[in-house]
Order: sequence, then structure tokens, then C-alpha cells
Amino acid sequence: MTGKIELIKSGKKLPGYEPPNNQKLTETYPFRLITAPARFILNSNFAQLDAHREKANGPYILVDPDDLKQKELVNGSWAEVYNQYGSCLLKVKASEYVPSGVVIALDAWWCQDLPGKRNINAVIGDKVTDLGEGSTFYNYNVNIRKI
Repeated sequence: MTGKIELIKSGKKLPGYEPPNNQKLTETYPFRLITAPARFILNSNFAQLDAHREKANGPYILVDPDDLKQKELVNGSWAEVYNQYGSCLLKVKASEYVPSGVVIALDAWWCQDLPGKRNINAVIGDKVTDLGEGSTFYNYNVNIRKI
């Protein structure tokens, strides 16, 4: 023991950033997807309660206003969120707090409560991280189109 903080122990790899390695995929699915907890429906908990669903204001994805215009989407309208894994239907909601090129889905609503019976999990693959085999649900891109 050196008495110092050891960041690398012999043979162990530290986690690091890996840039997207498929430019074609990034061009096809230009929006970086962030899934985040909602205030009233946490990880689909409480989604069975009408009062919580009403407060949460429905399933939606937050999008930069300029990105909405570019995709010819109307604030509050239904849109298809899709990638190579699948798709789901969500309302689009303009938010000036979301950077261009990023979309934020607030929690996973129950499939039974969505048109098409699929939620945001439909666009998440089953790949695991190389360190610890954790979830990679923050590592996906999507595209959005009018329906």
C-alpha cells in the first residue's frame, strides 16, 4: 500500500468515453435519447393511479423548439419515436431547456396506456456495459417523425 489513492489496480480498466462508432447510424438517428424520471410517475410506479397520470400530463418527449420546427412537428402532437430497435408513439413537447439534437423521455409509461401499446423501452437495446454489465439505456439515438 502506498497510502495514496489508487485509480488503476493492476489489469483493471477504468470506464471511459467511447464516441459513437457508426456515423451512418448517427445520421439516420440524429437525436441523443435521455430517459429521465418524471415527477409523478417514477419508473412506471404510480402509473396505475389516475391522479398521478393526470398530474404527469401524459406520455411525451421533450424536444428543442427548433428541432420541432425542422421535423415539421406541432407542439403537443403525437409523433413516432424510432430507431433500429423499434418505435413508440409519444406526444412531442417543446422545451427551451433541451439542447438541439437531444430528446428527453420522462419515464416509461405502461404500454397499455399508449397508442400502439409500446413505450420508450421499445427503442432501447439489450447491450450491457463492458464494466460491470450494467444497463446501457442512456446510450441510444432515435429519430422522430409525424404520424
